[in-house]
Amino acid sequence: MNGKGVCVILRRFGPGALVLLLAGCSYVMDSIEGAITARSSFSIEAEYSGGVVTIRWDESPGFGDFAGFEIYTAGDEYDDYNLLASRFEDESGADVGTGDYEGLDSSSTRSYSYAPPSGTHFYRVGIIQWDEDADKLTSRYGPGYFYDQSAYNAETSINKISGYAMVTIP
Repeated sequence: MNGKGVCVILRRFGPGALVLLLAGCSYVMDSIEGAITARSSFSIEAEYSGGVVTIRWDESPGFGDFAGFEIYTAGDEYDDYNLLASRFEDESGADVGTGDYEGLDSSSTRSYSYAPPSGTHFYRVGIIQWDEDADKLTSRYGPGYFYDQSAYNAETSINKISGYAMVTIP
């Protein structure tokens, strides 16, 4: 085979081979998957200390229809994530009814802490937005719609979701 034949083979199959080589690198795959899906928008950190897990993030909502933060957990990175806490629900699933549980209603909140059971836990943070504008929500639920749990449950959706952070609790 001459040099021209090798050049043609490299041009034809080189890009595909490069993608296959890079596919083994988890960071590259996460970057590719993140670019083609809305899987994760920002990073979080989680640490266990003194019987408490603290989840931290730097992401601000960056939009005017912010409704709150939600914290999700799973036992495996590929499991379905379950709601751990929101503005209206604590980690036990109990309805707290205040609309500001652990400050998850504030756009300036950047952490959440709780005492978990032992085991491996995967966490994600969701930034929640109102689906309707303030005028429509006010006409439907009244001027206090922001603190109305039924409005929150019926009129919100996830705007951004974090990547996961794993913590193993002894």
